[in-house]
Amino acid sequence: MSADQTIHIWDLIERTLLHSITLPALPCQAIFSRSTGLIAVATVDHSVRIYDSQTFSLIRRFEITHDITAMNMNEAGRWLLVADDSGDVRVFDVPNSSLILTCDHV
Repeated sequence: MSADQTIHIWDLIERTLLHSITLPALPCQAIFSRSTGLIAVATVDHSVRIYDSQTFSLIRRFEITHDITAMNMNEAGRWLLVADDSGDVRVFDVPNSSLILTCDHV
């Protein structure tokens, strides 16, 4: 991720740039799920966008109401956990594109 609102996906073995994705807002965090190839990117507009690293396509977008402070994905890439600066933690079901749990002020 870059300050110019892009994500660059590289082939590390060949040392070549595979693709660049332009984001609609500045990124503040990113995580990669090695087992699924999904990239989750939190942006300053309180969104988390999930991209497929093989097709480079946006597959999901989740809206958060506050600044995102942390996020993680389970090993299978099914659940996305997002914490925000209000102290809330949300759990999203990625394949179903739904919010399944909110823990207030953790």
